[in-house]
Amino acid sequence: LQRKGKNKDVIDALKKSLEIVLSLPLCLKALALAPAWETFLRIIQQGISQKRQELGILAFDDLEEMALSLLRDHPDVVAKCRRQYRYIMVDEFQDTNERQRRLIYLLCGGNEEVLRDHRLFVVGDAKQSIYRFRGADVSVFARVRHEIVASGGEMVCLNDNFRSVDTLLTLCNDLFPALMGADRSQDVYYEPLQFHRQTKAKPELYVYHYDGKTTTGEEARLEEVNRLARQLAVLQGK
Repeated sequence: LQRKGKNKDVIDALKKSLEIVLSLPLCLKALALAPAWETFLRIIQQGISQKRQELGILAFDDLEEMALSLLRDHPDVVAKCRRQYRYIMVDEFQDTNERQRRLIYLLCGGNEEVLRDHRLFVVGDAKQSIYRFRGADVSVFARVRHEIVASGGEMVCLNDNFRSVDTLLTLCNDLFPALMGADRSQDVYYEPLQFHRQTKAKPELYVYHYDGKTTTGEEARLEEVNRLARQLAVLQGK
């Protein structure tokens, strides 16, 4: 199929559909192997867990899962923790995973699915969620944010920026809504920042191209540092 005339979009759609049809036999073969693959992974997981128990080692996931099981299966422990900790504050909440949310909800209200008793205070920025490789899910932050408000709490936007100057923040406020969206119903959205410092200088963007074939990562970092140092010296008039 060639993209010609006024039907380019239709032809593109047909090509994609054809690719899906052609890949179907391979997908069916992979589907047939899925149960065996799942069994293999479970055996590996059991072997690793057994070895950790023999060595007396706990991974981070073990600590979370065992803590959750403790609270879930022993209401007396939950009650004791709730008496000891009247309020719970969690920082960097954008990097929280589902298991951690359940832990927090149990500590706050004794129910891992329903937020109760107005004990929870969280701080976070969905735009900074970077720990997905550890299971962090920004949708967890969005859910808790909405449930705090729905249960009578308040969401406070801290958009005052005391570090960056007006020209830089104006550039960010003009650029990022189109890139990240501004729909507050979404898990991640951009909120305009308010400046408190002014300058006549304009933001400058520098782009350096490195040849990955002849330049090592260390050499690239060193060159970047040197270029930055020279530019800072120019800005300082030295």
